[in-house]
Parts: sequence; structure tokens; C-alpha cells
Amino acid sequence: MLRVMKKLSFIPTRILFGWLLFIALGITAGATYRLWQPLILPSDTTEEGHAEDDHDEHSDEETIKLTPQARENLKLKFQELSHLPYWRKVSIPGVLVDRPGETDRTVGTKVSAIVSKIYARPGDVVEADQPLFELQIVSEFAQSTQVELVKSIREQELAKVHLEKIMDGVRLGTKTQLDAFEQQKQLQRWELQIGLYRRQLGLFGFTQSQIEQVLQGNLLTTITISAPPLENDEMGITSTGRSKGEYEVQELKVQVGQHVIAGDPLCILSNHEQLFVEARFFTSEQLLLANAVAMGGKIELDTHEPTMGITWPNDPAIRFHHYSNEVEIDSRTVGAYFLLENEARSEDVSGKKRLAWRFRPGQHVHLHVPVEFLGKELFVVPIDAIVREGANAYVFRENGAKLQRVEVQLKLQDSNNAVIVADGSLGVGQSIAVNQAPALNRILKAGNAGDDHGHDHDHDH
Repeated sequence: MLRVMKKLSFIPTRILFGWLLFIALGITAGATYRLWQPLILPSDTTEEGHAEDDHDEHSDEETIKLTPQARENLKLKFQELSHLPYWRKVSIPGVLVDRPGETDRTVGTKVSAIVSKIYARPGDVVEADQPLFELQIVSEFAQSTQVELVKSIREQELAKVHLEKIMDGVRLGTKTQLDAFEQQKQLQRWELQIGLYRRQLGLFGFTQSQIEQVLQGNLLTTITISAPPLENDEMGITSTGRSKGEYEVQELKVQVGQHVIAGDPLCILSNHEQLFVEARFFTSEQLLLANAVAMGGKIELDTHEPTMGITWPNDPAIRFHHYSNEVEIDSRTVGAYFLLENEARSEDVSGKKRLAWRFRPGQHVHLHVPVEFLGKELFVVPIDAIVREGANAYVFRENGAKLQRVEVQLKLQDSNNAVIVADGSLGVGQSIAVNQAPALNRILKAGNAGDDHGHDHDHDH
């Protein structure tokens, strides 16, 4: 140490002081470089690794940018927001059932006969008055009625000729008015007899055209059974896609050569233009359902089945019909019946028309019945448009080529829809993704976690 001091003593004081000052400045600069470095050496990155861009860090962290291929892979769908009224709904399970006495129609024979021809088979579509069967009459009563009808026609014609002769005799004074009156009564008796025979043939299933043939003297040995006319619907609605008064042959009850007697069924025809939705509810819920029906809100039907790309032109038309007057013993529930308008697609199979119905008996459904009006200025989006993280809910808003995650306030969320409060986070006319929100959220988080600095400005995928 003494040797060092001796050597420094030979250095001029001015130079020594300069060195000490330089060393002190270097130490100070090193300790405070974080303060003065951005002022002297501006850089594209700060200590956090980001420049001050034209948007803030929070916006970057909530934004992703998808390539066109990625959008196609996700099958993204978008919807422009608009204010909509919304009702809170309750879901009631139900099953589709036939309308008793309306959906199915049994076609039978009214006379004893042998089935000689069958014109329609299960699956065939038939219209009213279209031939279904040809029967060979074996009933003696039906045959004798035809014979008696022809005889009565001939006797009536003779009675008319005799009456004309009596009237000529009255004019000549050879016959009296009493003779003419008696002949007129005889003519009326024949007319009455003919009417009775005609009605009897109608009871045997003869059509008007067939009866006219008998009146011409042509006794029929066969009779044609045709499809009955379809009753008017209760909905009072005619919409695209309905079967327009057509039946389907649901079940065949006979075969060629089979002997049938009066009253035997030949086939069962069905028409599913209208069905019942049988909904089951507890007696404690009846007041809630009654109020909903009285308010007249729109009832929605959910089948919970994939559409397989099939679309229908109309929303199902549903209206309340009646309550069951019995409580089911096992489930302790009451039935409520709603009238459902059905639709059908016409298909050509091997040159024959077939009907593919939208709804079928036995199908399980849920009815969404409105019970409370929540407001008019609300945003209603599909449930797949929402992703939740704890108490927070988000949607992805479209912004050019980017998607920005936006936090929203939910008024209500059910199995199908989410109702968003119009609190300014979203605006009318803005477009949001209405599906794949959880997948988009995972992409956003993966992009943030994959960045060395915690996030990047645009996460390209």
C-alpha cells in the first residue's frame, strides 16, 4: 500500500482528480441507466419487450387474427346484433302423438265380398276418392237389392204410361178423377221404393256412379272401395310443405282372395298434417302454464335432434288445445295437449310418390313456453356465442380480419340462447361469432401463453 501511495505521489494532482471523477461518473451512469437510456437510445422494445403501438396492450391481449383456412376449419358463423324483445321460457318435456279419431282412418267393407284387387299398399300415397280395393260381391242381399231396384224402375215407367192413359180418359170422360188420383199414388209408391233401394245400395258402399249404372240396368258383381275425403284441419292454416289432403297407407289388413264380411277392416290410412304434442307437468305448474297460454306468447318446439343439413320453410305452428282431466298414477303428472302443424317433403321412389314427414308420432320433444317478459332492447344470441370464465362472460366481435374478445353482461342464459344486456359493450349492427366461442377462447389463450413476453399484437392462426 505504501508503495502504491509512493507511485501515486509522483502523478500530478490534476490528472489524479480527473481519473477519480471519471470512475465516479461511470459508476453513477451504470446505476441509473434505466432512467436515461430511453432518452438517449430510443428502441423498438422496452423492458417488457413492446413498443408503444397504435393500440394498447389490453386490446392486443384480447385480439386474435385467423387465416381464411382457420375460419373454414372452425366453420365460423356470424350475426349482426339488433335489439330484440325476449321472454323467459320454461321447458316442458313432451312426446308427439296421433290425434285420436283424426290422424288414422280405417277403411272397411260394407258388404260381404271377396278381395279381388288391391290398388294401394303400405307406404303408398293416395288422394281422396282414389281407388284402394276391388271387391267381388257375394252378398245375396246386395244382389237382390240391385235386382229389385231395376224392377222398380221398370214398374215406375209402366205406371207413368198408365197414368197418361188415365188422364186421356178423364179428358174424354171415360175415366174419373178418382182413377187418376189412385194411379198417382201408385206412382209415388214406386218412387219411394226406388229411393229406398238406392239408399240401401249406398249403405253397401256403392258410389253414386255405381248406383247410376244399376239404374241403367247394369247389375254390378264388383265394387270399388276408394279413399275417403279428408276432414278440414283445425289450425285454419295453409302453409308450404303440407301434404294437401293426401293419405299414406299405413297398414294393410287383407290379401287378394280373402273373404270379408260387412264391417271388416281393409286397411288403415294415416295423415300426419296435424299432431298433438302431449306435454306432462305437475299440478303445481298448471297455473304457470295457464298464465303463459293466456299471455299468448310464441311457443317454441325443440326436438334435440341433428338436422343433417335439412331445412324447412316454416317454423312449427303450435297452439294450446286442451288439458287432460286425469292425473297419471305413476308420475303424478297432468297432460296438456298442443296442436302442431306438420310438414312433409315429397320424394319420388321408383316412380311412386313418398312423403317424408318433419315430425312423427313417438318423437320426444321439449316445449319452450314463455312465462315472463324480460324487455325489448336486448341482444339475443345462440348459447354457442358465449364463453365463460368464472363469473365473466365473453363474446368475440368481428373487427375486420380480427376477432376481439369482449366482456358482456348476461341477463339470462338457457339451454339455447343467451340474453345480453345492452350496456354499451356491444352495439347494434356489430357482428359477432355465434358459434365456436370456447374454441376461439382457447386459441386466444394459446397465443398469449406461447409468446416469450406474455402476448403478441396479432395472434395469427
